[in-house]
Amino acid sequence: MFPAWRIVVGAAAVAFAWLPTWSIAGGDDDKKEKVRITTVDGVELNAHFYRCTDLKIKDPPTILMLHAVGENSGKKPWVALAQLLQTKAAVLTFDFRGHGGSKDVDPATFWKPNSMNVRLIKGAAQALQTGKQVIDYREFMPNYYTALINDIAACKAFLDRKNDARGSCNTSSFIIIGAETGATLGAVWVNAEFHRHRVLQNPVLLTEATDPKVEGKDIIACIWLSMASQVGGYNVNVAATLDVAARQNAVPMVFLYGEDDKKGATVAAAATKFVTAKDKDKFPWTAKVPIKGTDLRGAELLTKGLGVDRAIYNYLFGDPKGNNVGVVEAKSREWTEHEFKKTIYRWRQPGSRPELPAGLVPAHNINEPNLVFSDYLRYLK
Repeated sequence: MFPAWRIVVGAAAVAFAWLPTWSIAGGDDDKKEKVRITTVDGVELNAHFYRCTDLKIKDPPTILMLHAVGENSGKKPWVALAQLLQTKAAVLTFDFRGHGGSKDVDPATFWKPNSMNVRLIKGAAQALQTGKQVIDYREFMPNYYTALINDIAACKAFLDRKNDARGSCNTSSFIIIGAETGATLGAVWVNAEFHRHRVLQNPVLLTEATDPKVEGKDIIACIWLSMASQVGGYNVNVAATLDVAARQNAVPMVFLYGEDDKKGATVAAAATKFVTAKDKDKFPWTAKVPIKGTDLRGAELLTKGLGVDRAIYNYLFGDPKGNNVGVVEAKSREWTEHEFKKTIYRWRQPGSRPELPAGLVPAHNINEPNLVFSDYLRYLK
């Protein structure tokens, strides 16, 4: 019998209670849509959009799931979790570039001379000559892996466009679930979102100003399964990378790891060190949660009857019996139109102020379907 895990909010006990694993059986094909999402550098991402099955929820919260590098989004426990969560939210799963069904590229866009794709993918010189149309993650050099964050950005842009069509998802209530190195890439993306600003244009005065609000405001929760401290050739200080989001802005974050997984425990402890008894009221939804009696990692934590899938559901949506409040009810934001394609965005350099032009970097141009390509290294600590 597993002990009960609970995160306390005021007098209400919330979220991580060990319950039997629960999943949806059969009839899944009519509840998900296979989609192709094109990245800024011409990768065709294989993705599945799981429509929220609760028709009473007009604009359901949106969940993006990030698998570990070297895996794909088709693993049974990963799919089962998406099916479970779609009962209360819209969910997007996808394969990172070079993984699963995301291996096709537009050669003219992808193999540009002197680009990161050419410099850090094996066999790129020949690919430039032949117009190679397929990539595989095993060809990526260690310092290439931050390029995969452009895939996360492309998926968020896709979801923002769906948000604006109204009814299928609400990206103003955005949730990230990541496993292992996928979680680490997600952490860097989250940090970048807390440095991305809209450019407010005045068509009468022909002036513009940077909105002080960050796009990261839409992120209402992050769930990390065995987050790694290294991705490709980079060591990542997870605590520093997530500091702006988790500590300074109190974005709810749960770090799950197997009790016998020493690396996962170390990352979780460092990342949640700021959650002290003194500040518990400020961070009621953030915690490190060891899974008793296992050294399983990442998506594998969703198997073996550990009940982690149901615990994630309870954390987000509350106890189905109505005893506990979920983070979505506590933190959700009303639907707003994002107007992604109509908006200019700029990234702010870490440590700079949004009103200072010298600290701003172009992030999006009007009418473009994606953010501009970035190596995201400025947001990796």
